[in-house]
Amino acid sequence: MRRTSSWPRRLVATALAAVAALAVAPTAGAAAAPTTDQVVQEWYGDFLLREDPAADGGRAFWVGRLDRGERRSDVAWSLTQTREYALTTVGVAYNVYLGRGLDRGAESWVSGVAGGGMAVEWVEQNLLASDEYWAAVGRDRNALVRTWYADVLGRDASRGEVTYWSGRVQQVGRLGALRELWYAQETVDLRVVLNYDYLLGRVPSAGEVAYWRPLERESDRNVQVLIASTPEYERVALSS
Repeated sequence: MRRTSSWPRRLVATALAAVAALAVAPTAGAAAAPTTDQVVQEWYGDFLLREDPAADGGRAFWVGRLDRGERRSDVAWSLTQTREYALTTVGVAYNVYLGRGLDRGAESWVSGVAGGGMAVEWVEQNLLASDEYWAAVGRDRNALVRTWYADVLGRDASRGEVTYWSGRVQQVGRLGALRELWYAQETVDLRVVLNYDYLLGRVPSAGEVAYWRPLERESDRNVQVLIASTPEYERVALSS
């Protein structure tokens, strides 16, 4: 079963206050370890956004790899290199940022993500800096920055922030400015908080955010895979 957070993680409004508070929420213990089938079922829900019927042979493949002793993180990483995962995540990005479904032009993004060589955030960044997104905000730099703040940070931009980032768009272009905003500490920390909320159903401590921050700057997908390979994630899977 899914946790209470909705997809996509970046739009979970309740997590915004957690960036400032960073309070530690208690984690419930579990009397027994979950089965590998339970873990894979959680992965299907969290990474593929669907429940996998027991009769579906696809889940059996991943369960079999776990039962043979492969590391959780290796198996989860392989799951996020499937075409289904790529179609799901790229499709969500198109829907959230462009308000529409995938078209023929999205195939290069899907293929890149499925192969593991292209980060999902690279797709998101390019959509947020695309001509289509730019046209939707009226080709106005101030409106672009305000919409970026709503989509990426889930909050309103201050007047000073609008002025600063509008200037950066003029200086380094839309993609250059968006990438600076994307890797700013506030944005990176928010992604860590939202990953915890989505995958573990709790708020991370300040120390946990600091631990994941450099890894989050490298790869959001890798952070998600590693969190989804922890004993705590398994306990959450058992209690779902």
